[in-house]
Formats: sequence, structure tokens, C-alpha cells
Amino acid sequence: MPVLMLLGASDDWTPARICVALAGRDTARVRAEVFPDANHGFDAPSGQVRELSGLASTGRGGGMATIGPNAAARETVRAMVPAFIASLPPAP
Repeated sequence: MPVLMLLGASDDWTPARICVALAGRDTARVRAEVFPDANHGFDAPSGQVRELSGLASTGRGGGMATIGPNAAARETVRAMVPAFIASLPPAP
């Protein structure tokens, strides 16, 4: 089944580079789209970019990560997802 990964380039909780590397193993079925200046949770409809602490594991270490919306990336994703779903093969 095809997979579309929508990733934030500035995600320091689950870094995009890890997912991009995994996607590169099967480029026929997995597509990774990375959005500049987008943090973890970039597709949130509202809110502020903020820092979380006390997390068990983060890409930057120390239990810290930045989350919050990115309106431009969110709008792009809102157009991409329906197009991706429409392109999927029918279920058997």
C-alpha cells in the first residue's frame, strides 16, 4: 500500500531525517514530503509554537521538543492528502 509521510523539517521531537531515510528504502511505495520551518504538530489548526519539556525521548535530547502550527505547511497538506487518497488503488 502506498504511504505518504508529511514531515516538518524543524521537527526536533521526531526528526524528519529518520523518516526520509526509511522512505528511501522503498521509493516505489513511500513518498516523504518535508516542509521547511515546520515543527512537530505543524498541521494543528491553531495555537502557538511552544517548547515542551519532560519528554521521554526527543531528537534533540534533553527531553525537550518544539511543537506548533505552520499555516503554510498546513494548507499545502490539506490539498495533498485528498489528492493522495484519490490516487490510491481500489481495495481488493
